[in-house]
Amino acid sequence: MNALDDVEIERVVLGQILMDAMALEGVLNLFSEQLFTSYKTTIVARAILALNANNEKIDLITVGNWIKRELHLESDQYFEKGTLVSHYLMELTMLVGTTTNIDTHVKILYEKYLYRKLNETGQKFSKLAETGTEDIFDLIEANREALDTMVGNIKQVTETRMDNIVRQRVANYEKRDNTGVSGVKTGLKDLDAATGGWQNTDFIVLAGRPSMGKSALALHFLKSAAMNATPTALFSLEMSKEQLVDRLIASETEIPLDYLSHKKLSEWQLQTITQKVGKVYDLPIYIDDTAGLTVGFLRAKVKRMVRKYGIKMVIIDYLQLMSGEQKGNREQEISSISRGIKKLAKECNIPIIALAQLSRSVETRGGDKKPMLSDLRESGAIENDADLVMFVYRPEYYGFEQDADGLSTKGLAQVIIAKHRNGSLDTINANFIGKYQTFCDLGSIAELSGNKAVANETPTHNYRMPFSDSFLDEEEPF
Repeated sequence: MNALDDVEIERVVLGQILMDAMALEGVLNLFSEQLFTSYKTTIVARAILALNANNEKIDLITVGNWIKRELHLESDQYFEKGTLVSHYLMELTMLVGTTTNIDTHVKILYEKYLYRKLNETGQKFSKLAETGTEDIFDLIEANREALDTMVGNIKQVTETRMDNIVRQRVANYEKRDNTGVSGVKTGLKDLDAATGGWQNTDFIVLAGRPSMGKSALALHFLKSAAMNATPTALFSLEMSKEQLVDRLIASETEIPLDYLSHKKLSEWQLQTITQKVGKVYDLPIYIDDTAGLTVGFLRAKVKRMVRKYGIKMVIIDYLQLMSGEQKGNREQEISSISRGIKKLAKECNIPIIALAQLSRSVETRGGDKKPMLSDLRESGAIENDADLVMFVYRPEYYGFEQDADGLSTKGLAQVIIAKHRNGSLDTINANFIGKYQTFCDLGSIAELSGNKAVANETPTHNYRMPFSDSFLDEEEPF
């Protein structure tokens, strides 16, 4: 055997199929014309695949007749180098002792096919690299795509017996805790109850208008996952890694974000950071702030992080800043991006949360200005591909000081589940503290701050714990 081909094994495989056509069924996921390197074996493989595609019988006679028709032979003429078609097919069957090891033989042929493709790809990109005229990052991306396509062409067997699927699902049910959360915890109890946590293979869209707090909510999801020992990656196309870390530290230390970003910090604030930053320091969070990220680069980076760090969730901030591989109008580009993200979530078996901007139609619309699916910019593909679409909505931002029941909306944030492929639609109420860029469950402001004075106040709302402006404006520890 040499590294690139083995005609004898090619002949044996074809002989096995001619002897017993049922042998093809066990290797059909790998069997293709590309596995064969000689003229005669390639023609025979082509005949077998054509007959199988038409649900026709495969044997010496049917394969021989197909070859004669394909080569326009009037009778049993010479196939190649003086060999009659019928004689050549008979020779193939004479090489066969048994068909039980055909899967091993086909795997050998497939490996050799991959060697040939790898050699071909390597030579192509080696020549391009030698010229020194190609953009290096474009060349690397094209090389990666070629390798992905080569491996991705393997036709995997996807059918699974019902008993195996049921067994897996029952095992999944038994693993759930008493909260019913089966996926990655969101960090908001009501949202966990509505979704069961972020589920593997799901493409989740978190959308909102600017200043609604969607980046802060995404960081809340990020920190919650990491604090529950779920390694998580954040791809930020808008903010730098330093800005993101400032927000995480603000939410953990309760020091206003503007102090961390550009104001002079007092001695007690520095002490607070030193005491509390350890909780953030050790979290399994990986941040990539590469600008202009393409779907191809995202795929390569995520797969490497999954292998190297065991990443189990990805957050992208935000989708419309990515570049698509399918060029054309913006809607087509967004369509290729959303499809690519959904495909990546399935390939890596992880949830991927992508932030998205809403159009200005929200601002010009009357009423309560709650967002709708149609407000998603270039919404068609995003809405179709996403398993879950959520909107962040803060009535206070639009000047609505009371809700329909006459209760204060101060600090109220709503997570509106507008699409849920595997569950029901819902609206989740939460608290948002803008100066700390943090979210928390309703009624947990006192727990978040440790403010005893606030904790001792009597709630005036059936689902919301009030908090005072003096608490939010306080610059010294209690």
